[in-house]
Amino acid sequence: MDEQQDLAQLQTALAEMTLAYEQASQLNQLKAGFLARTSHELRAPISSMMGLHQLILSDLCESPEEERDFVHQAHESAQRLLKLLDEILYIAKLDYGTNQIHSHPLSIQTAFAGIHRLTHLVALNRGYGLTLNDPEPDCYVIADEKKFVQALANLVNTAIALMKDGEIHLTVEPGSAVVQIYLTVTSHQTIWAEVGADQPWPMLTADQPEDIPLSLPSPAMAFSLSRKLIHHMGGTLTLLATPAQGDPITQIQCQMLTAEPLADLDFETLG
Repeated sequence: MDEQQDLAQLQTALAEMTLAYEQASQLNQLKAGFLARTSHELRAPISSMMGLHQLILSDLCESPEEERDFVHQAHESAQRLLKLLDEILYIAKLDYGTNQIHSHPLSIQTAFAGIHRLTHLVALNRGYGLTLNDPEPDCYVIADEKKFVQALANLVNTAIALMKDGEIHLTVEPGSAVVQIYLTVTSHQTIWAEVGADQPWPMLTADQPEDIPLSLPSPAMAFSLSRKLIHHMGGTLTLLATPAQGDPITQIQCQMLTAEPLADLDFETLG
């Protein structure tokens, strides 16, 4: 009897160690992929600034107005670089524990209201349908309201930036342990694509409409930043489908831990 108990304890310990190893391996892959995409991402605004400055220093501007325009463009590139660096440093400090995510029971209704506020005008201006289904009032997740809304809104805005036609739907499937949130984009346009962690994803090369913020990162970086934020709230972000797989559908799944339906806490008091 003692031997059977010892064997059962060893099997349990082995299963726990195997799970811990797999989780650590996945985390290392996530960090490696994030680092590769970050280095690729930073090259774009730096290269842009260097190219503009080279034109000015080589006296290739046709007029003082054109030179001033080049300086203005270089300044905008520097601002985009600074904003991106701030977001990357925030994630890095989360990884090292110097920043903290303040997660609490958050109503999906509250979160969807915030996402709608940040995305619906851009979708309306471009003529795209944006539908956020009405979650149940008792559907709660464990999350930091500001960062959770930011993570999903960034993905929605990225889709809007690259779509040429189609619709966007945000839906919820409550569960006893996890809540599943699906971002579904009905469009033939490829927005994200699965590649290896050591391969940089392509930069945003489509013409940028005037109503899309210039500070928007590339689709790859937006996904990576959002996935890291979701990870630090105990959730996962997974690309489930792309148009390259046959149907004109892009779908992202966000899984968050279910929370008891408690009153929302004031985010400002948590900061």
